[in-house]
Amino acid sequence: MKEESKIIMFESDEAAQIKTVTGWVSSDGRFHGNDERSARYWGSTHHQCECGGVAKRSYTRCEKCRNKTAYEDYLKLPFKEWDAKEPICLYDGDEFFWDEESLIDYLNENELNGSDVRLVICDPVSYQPIDSETVAGDSHEDWEPCAELEEKINEFNKFLETLPPHSWYPSKVRTAYDYDFKKEDE
Repeated sequence: MKEESKIIMFESDEAAQIKTVTGWVSSDGRFHGNDERSARYWGSTHHQCECGGVAKRSYTRCEKCRNKTAYEDYLKLPFKEWDAKEPICLYDGDEFFWDEESLIDYLNENELNGSDVRLVICDPVSYQPIDSETVAGDSHEDWEPCAELEEKINEFNKFLETLPPHSWYPSKVRTAYDYDFKKEDE
């Protein structure tokens, strides 16, 4: 015979008791128990960087230190002269330039010299070949594509190889552009 659960009535002292709890509470009202580090992290917006500067909570270092490290990393990249034909972009990949004119427009609009920007050559993104799994991935485990399907897939993949890139992404090769910004009223 199965033992029945104990019955505890809503009104009884056994149903609930008042207790005092001690622990860390962050400035946003979260209770962290004994975890002071967590409470300080979630209750703060900034912390001190190893250099003495102020860093946002979500970063380990201040903006100045992050920029310095990014610049040092950029300078470690191999260098290649830009041929003004292949696309280039800012090192952080935030702005792409498809030709010399678009780069000059960007520099002028932002009142920058060529030495003010960190540029990298872009790498092409080609179309990915397909296989029978691509077109029939939901087939049963013993399914085999027919010869005609395999032939058409191979034909399609050869066609994809003839197409120009469909996108570009920042490479790991830096470049430079010699340009001096001059205000129009000078």
